[in-house]
Order: sequence, then C-alpha cells, then structure tokens
Amino acid sequence: MLQRLSALEGPDFDIAYGNAQLAMLTEAELQYGAYAQSGQGGALRRYAQRQWPKMQRHLEFARVLAGGR
Repeated sequence: MLQRLSALEGPDFDIAYGNAQLAMLTEAELQYGAYAQSGQGGALRRYAQRQWPKMQRHLEFARVLAGGR
C-alpha cells in the first residue's frame, strides 16, 4: 500500500489515501470491538474497552475523509 501511495500525487493520492485509511480503520474498529466484548485477559480487554470508542471516532473521520462512505 505504501508503495502504491508513494507513486501517486494530487487527487489520485487523496482518494487512495482516504480509501486506505477507511479500510484500515474499519478493520481496527472491528478488532477492538470484538476484543472489548469477548477478549481474554483482563488488562488487554480493559485497554480495548477504553480504546474502542476512540477507534469508532477515528473510523467516522476516515469515512468523511473517504467521501462519506
């Protein structure tokens, strides 16, 4: 992905970057949510529970960046 992005400029870069952010943050939000709800390990689960709302906000920003998808 980094190789592809480094080869782009202008609007092509903006679109590809927005799409990459959206894909990455969608997956991260799903992972944090799953671990926050049913993960094993007290400290890690508590961390995921604290960070999950932040990941949800980051995902919303990525949706805006990617054109509202």
